[in-house]
Amino acid sequence: MNKLDENTAQQLLANSIFFGNIDASVLSKLARSVFTSNVDLGTTLYKTGEVKHTGIFLLTNGNCTLSRQTEDGSSSRQEIVFEGEVFNTFSMFYDEIHQETLKAASDCSLLFVPKTVLLEMCAEHPDFEKILHEKISAEHNRERL
Repeated sequence: MNKLDENTAQQLLANSIFFGNIDASVLSKLARSVFTSNVDLGTTLYKTGEVKHTGIFLLTNGNCTLSRQTEDGSSSRQEIVFEGEVFNTFSMFYDEIHQETLKAASDCSLLFVPKTVLLEMCAEHPDFEKILHEKISAEHNRERL
C-alpha cells in the first residue's frame, strides 16, 4: 500500500457515497491517514471465514465480486461491488469473521482507511460515530438482502 496525498484522498472520500456527507474537518483528518493500493483482476482480497479487522476499503476504480454461500451451503450468491462503494465495514467494527469472499472482477484501485483512525475520529466526533454506525448498519442490511 502507498500513501496518498491528502487533497486527492479527501476528494475521493468526499465523492464517495459512504463518506460523502461527513463533515469536511473529519474528512481532512481521515485523508491524512489513508493509503491506496492497486489490485489485479482475480486477486482475492479476503475469503469467507477470514478475520481482517484492520480497516475499511473504498473502491475508487474498477469492480469486485462478493460471493456468499446460502444458509444451507448449497449455492453461492454473487453481488458486484462498484466503484465508490466501501467494504469490510461490518466485520471490522464488530470483529466478526467474513461471511463472504471478495475478488477483484477487474483491475482495481482501493483506498484503505485504518480502523485506528476511524476509532479516533469516533472518539473525537460523536456525530461522526453516529453517522458511521448508521452507514455500517445500512451496508450490513443490504448484504442480508
